[in-house]
Amino acid sequence: MVSFCPYGPFLSLPAFSVLVATICTWVATFDCSFFRISNVSDRGESISIGLWTIEYFETYETVIWGETRTSTLGDGECVLWSKNSGAGVSDLDAPLWIARIFSLVASLASIPLLVAILAPSCMTFSSTFFRRLSIALISEGVCTLISLSAIRSKWCLDGEDCTIRFSGILCLLAVLFWFIAGCTSVCLKE
Repeated sequence: MVSFCPYGPFLSLPAFSVLVATICTWVATFDCSFFRISNVSDRGESISIGLWTIEYFETYETVIWGETRTSTLGDGECVLWSKNSGAGVSDLDAPLWIARIFSLVASLASIPLLVAILAPSCMTFSSTFFRRLSIALISEGVCTLISLSAIRSKWCLDGEDCTIRFSGILCLLAVLFWFIAGCTSVCLKE
């Protein structure tokens, strides 16, 4: 008798991990908030930089009863680097290019890996398949980890206040889930 899911609940953790890692990888790759640089110019601008996008914010300071408060004026528009009027593709340095390439590879490779981890839910595979899948999942985690090289770009090193933001944190979370998926999928057997 063939059951619906030959691996039972043992497939749940790797499948869930790959699903979460895939979502985190895609958002981290294409969102505007990988890191943020404050006080870029004399006008108090701040820039939120994504691997493929950029967003400007204007900040201003007010003094109320001797206390200085910094506020952000409005929301910037998230645009592709190529569509940006301020900083363009020519302003990308090596760490940001490396991060862009590896994030794109990681994003595109995540879809076949998601399909590969869901396929065993309805059919059986050999333990060799799971070992190879595990290596691919861990390699995906390494590609995603290399995306963090964006923090070493001139934008972050030259900026007055550079902080990792939502997409950067999602990138770290994706790395964690890729490694969990890789380590748990190797335990699946025929």
